[in-house]
Amino acid sequence: MAQKVYVDVDDTLVIWDYPSYVNQELVDILKKGINAGLIDISIWSGTGQPWAEKYSKFLFSEYNLETYSKDEKYDKIPSGCFAIDDRRQEEREYLEGFDKVFLPAEFVNYMREKLNDACRRCP
Repeated sequence: MAQKVYVDVDDTLVIWDYPSYVNQELVDILKKGINAGLIDISIWSGTGQPWAEKYSKFLFSEYNLETYSKDEKYDKIPSGCFAIDDRRQEEREYLEGFDKVFLPAEFVNYMREKLNDACRRCP
């Protein structure tokens, strides 16, 4: 069964430094994880569901991903879920319900290991 992962938009998928840019390394590894059946992602944002949907369609147009507002979803997170956020779990109330919270670079490394493990098990 695929691991459910909630992915933040601002300063996680899209970095708002000047100039702003897409965290392409994270986007690419997320797509590989989805395609391998290892993860099922939802995009969410503190800016709201329409913002999450905009970036979901922009970055993951080939997938039909669920999108949420953090304010509406954070207290309804099912058990066993992970999150990717630019904040540590203890820094934000909206991250308290997750089993594990990764910074973007941590998740990239985690998913690389999972993908390598999956490849080693292939015939």
